[in-house]
Amino acid sequence: MKEEHLDKVVVDVVLARLERPDFLAMLGQADDSVDAEREALIKEIADHQAWLNEVQFEAERRRDLRWLDRQEEIVLPKMKAAQDRLDALVGVDPVIVELVRSGRVREIWSEHEAAGDFAWRRKVLRALVVPKINRVKPGEIGSRGINRDRVDFLWR
Repeated sequence: MKEEHLDKVVVDVVLARLERPDFLAMLGQADDSVDAEREALIKEIADHQAWLNEVQFEAERRRDLRWLDRQEEIVLPKMKAAQDRLDALVGVDPVIVELVRSGRVREIWSEHEAAGDFAWRRKVLRALVVPKINRVKPGEIGSRGINRDRVDFLWR
Protein backbone atom coordinates (compact mmCIF):
# COMPACT_ATOMS: atom_id res chain seq x y z
CA MET A 1 0.00 0.00 0.00
CA LYS A 2 1.35 3.39 -0.92
CA GLU A 3 2.18 5.67 1.97
CA GLU A 4 -0.11 8.40 0.57
CA HIS A 5 -3.03 5.98 0.42
CA LEU A 6 -2.44 4.80 3.98
CA ASP A 7 -2.20 8.41 5.18
CA LYS A 8 -5.50 9.29 3.50
CA VAL A 9 -7.31 6.28 4.98
CA VAL A 10 -5.99 6.88 8.50
CA VAL A 11 -6.60 10.64 8.49
CA ASP A 12 -10.14 10.27 7.10
CA VAL A 13 -11.10 7.70 9.74
CA VAL A 14 -9.51 9.62 12.63
CA LEU A 15 -11.11 12.95 11.64
CA ALA A 16 -14.51 11.30 11.24
CA ARG A 17 -14.16 9.84 14.72
CA LEU A 18 -13.07 13.18 16.23
CA GLU A 19 -16.12 14.86 14.70
CA ARG A 20 -18.56 12.53 16.43
CA PRO A 21 -20.62 14.46 18.99
CA ASP A 22 -20.08 11.75 21.61
CA PHE A 23 -16.32 11.42 21.04
CA LEU A 24 -15.18 12.83 24.39
CA ALA A 25 -17.84 10.90 26.27
CA MET A 26 -16.60 7.63 24.70
CA LEU A 27 -13.02 8.11 25.84
CA GLY A 28 -11.55 7.05 29.11
CA GLN A 29 -11.68 3.93 31.17
CA ALA A 30 -14.48 1.49 30.65
CA ASP A 31 -15.43 0.61 34.19
CA ASP A 32 -18.82 1.20 35.76
CA SER A 33 -17.69 3.70 38.40
CA VAL A 34 -16.04 5.93 35.78
CA ASP A 35 -19.05 5.57 33.47
CA ALA A 36 -21.39 6.56 36.29
CA GLU A 37 -19.26 9.57 37.19
CA ARG A 38 -19.00 10.56 33.54
CA GLU A 39 -22.79 10.38 33.12
CA ALA A 40 -23.32 12.40 36.31
CA LEU A 41 -20.95 15.12 35.09
CA ILE A 42 -22.59 15.26 31.67
CA LYS A 43 -25.98 15.60 33.38
CA GLU A 44 -24.64 18.28 35.74
CA ILE A 45 -23.33 20.34 32.83
CA ALA A 46 -26.60 19.94 30.93
CA ASP A 47 -28.61 20.97 34.01
CA HIS A 48 -26.47 24.09 34.48
CA GLN A 49 -26.92 24.98 30.82
CA ALA A 50 -30.68 24.45 31.03
CA TRP A 51 -30.80 26.71 34.10
CA LEU A 52 -28.89 29.44 32.29
CA ASN A 53 -31.24 29.16 29.32
CA GLU A 54 -34.23 29.63 31.65
CA VAL A 55 -32.53 32.57 33.37
CA GLN A 56 -31.78 34.18 30.02
CA PHE A 57 -35.41 33.86 28.96
CA GLU A 58 -36.62 35.29 32.28
CA ALA A 59 -34.04 38.11 32.21
CA GLU A 60 -35.21 39.11 28.74
CA ARG A 61 -38.82 39.00 29.89
CA ARG A 62 -38.00 41.19 32.90
CA ARG A 63 -35.70 43.37 30.81
CA ASP A 64 -33.05 42.95 33.49
CA LEU A 65 -29.87 41.46 32.05
CA ARG A 66 -28.01 42.14 35.31
CA TRP A 67 -29.87 39.16 36.75
CA LEU A 68 -28.46 36.99 33.95
CA ASP A 69 -24.96 38.35 34.59
CA ARG A 70 -25.19 37.50 38.29
CA GLN A 71 -26.41 33.97 37.56
CA GLU A 72 -23.67 33.43 34.97
CA GLU A 73 -21.06 34.52 37.54
CA ILE A 74 -22.34 31.76 39.81
CA VAL A 75 -23.08 28.98 37.32
CA LEU A 76 -20.33 29.27 34.68
CA PRO A 77 -17.51 28.43 37.14
CA LYS A 78 -19.49 25.37 38.24
CA MET A 79 -19.90 24.32 34.60
CA LYS A 80 -16.17 24.79 33.95
CA ALA A 81 -15.25 22.78 37.05
CA ALA A 82 -17.55 19.94 35.97
CA GLN A 83 -16.12 20.06 32.44
CA ASP A 84 -12.58 19.97 33.83
CA ARG A 85 -13.45 16.90 35.94
CA LEU A 86 -14.99 15.28 32.86
CA ASP A 87 -11.84 16.02 30.85
CA ALA A 88 -9.71 14.46 33.59
CA LEU A 89 -11.76 11.25 33.34
CA VAL A 90 -11.10 11.10 29.63
CA GLY A 91 -7.36 10.72 30.17
CA VAL A 92 -6.38 11.89 26.70
CA ASP A 93 -3.90 14.48 25.49
CA PRO A 94 -5.19 18.04 26.01
CA VAL A 95 -4.46 18.76 22.33
CA ILE A 96 -7.14 16.22 21.40
CA VAL A 97 -9.66 17.70 23.84
CA GLU A 98 -9.00 21.21 22.53
CA LEU A 99 -9.34 20.05 18.91
CA VAL A 100 -12.64 18.28 19.54
CA ARG A 101 -14.07 21.12 21.61
CA SER A 102 -13.28 23.63 18.86
CA GLY A 103 -15.95 22.11 16.63
CA ARG A 104 -13.60 22.78 13.69
CA VAL A 105 -11.71 19.49 13.52
CA ARG A 106 -11.15 19.34 9.75
CA GLU A 107 -10.49 23.06 9.45
CA ILE A 108 -7.83 23.02 12.18
CA TRP A 109 -6.32 19.85 10.72
CA SER A 110 -6.12 21.57 7.31
CA GLU A 111 -4.50 24.65 8.85
CA HIS A 112 -1.77 22.50 10.43
CA GLU A 113 -1.38 20.57 7.19
CA ALA A 114 -1.00 23.79 5.16
CA ALA A 115 1.54 25.10 7.68
CA GLY A 116 3.54 21.89 7.35
CA ASP A 117 3.10 21.09 11.04
CA PHE A 118 3.88 17.40 10.74
CA ALA A 119 4.73 17.00 14.44
CA TRP A 120 1.29 18.22 15.59
CA ARG A 121 -0.57 15.92 13.18
CA ARG A 122 1.61 12.95 14.16
CA LYS A 123 0.94 13.69 17.85
CA VAL A 124 -2.83 13.67 17.26
CA LEU A 125 -2.73 10.43 15.30
CA ARG A 126 -0.42 8.63 17.73
CA ALA A 127 -2.56 9.65 20.69
CA LEU A 128 -5.61 8.01 19.15
CA VAL A 129 -4.80 5.07 16.91
CA VAL A 130 -2.34 2.48 15.68
CA PRO A 131 -3.15 1.46 12.11
CA LYS A 132 -2.48 -2.16 11.16
CA ILE A 133 -1.95 -2.94 7.50
CA ASN A 134 -3.19 -6.38 6.45
CA ARG A 135 -1.86 -8.53 3.61
CA VAL A 136 -3.33 -8.14 0.16
CA LYS A 137 -5.94 -10.77 -0.65
CA PRO A 138 -4.80 -13.10 -3.45
CA GLY A 139 -7.38 -11.79 -5.93
CA GLU A 140 -6.39 -8.18 -5.31
CA ILE A 141 -2.64 -8.45 -5.90
CA GLY A 142 -1.54 -5.80 -8.37
CA SER A 143 -4.67 -3.67 -8.01
CA ARG A 144 -4.15 0.07 -7.65
CA GLY A 145 -5.79 2.74 -5.57
CA ILE A 146 -6.95 3.03 -2.00
CA ASN A 147 -8.02 -0.22 -0.36
CA ARG A 148 -9.60 0.68 3.00
CA ASP A 149 -10.25 -2.98 3.79
CA ARG A 150 -6.50 -3.58 4.25
CA VAL A 151 -6.33 -1.26 7.26
CA ASP A 152 -7.51 -2.15 10.76
CA PHE A 153 -7.52 0.42 13.54
CA LEU A 154 -6.37 -0.29 17.09
CA TRP A 155 -7.85 2.60 19.07
CA ARG A 156 -6.09 3.78 22.20
